[in-house]
Amino acid sequence: MAAATTGVDKSPRSILVVTLSRRLVLLSDISPHQPGDQHCDVKLAEHGLHKKYLPEFRGVLPALKVARLFQLENKINAEIYAQLAVVVPLIDPS
Repeated sequence: MAAATTGVDKSPRSILVVTLSRRLVLLSDISPHQPGDQHCDVKLAEHGLHKKYLPEFRGVLPALKVARLFQLENKINAEIYAQLAVVVPLIDPS
């Protein structure tokens, strides 16, 4: 809850983006596998949260509202990724 009050996002996705953007000039300092590994870790953590809370959502909400909740989350995530794609350059493979 502190992250919301301070305006600082401490989610794994945000930490990954900040770390990569700070290291764009120093990409030779990190393992070539690190960005991919971190991306997979973030996706697995998100999946774990969905799997953990899905039964709870189903216990208090009708099925259509649970589906709508996940649809809205996907739309929000798509917007976040679209905005990130504008500001985070692609890694040069050379």
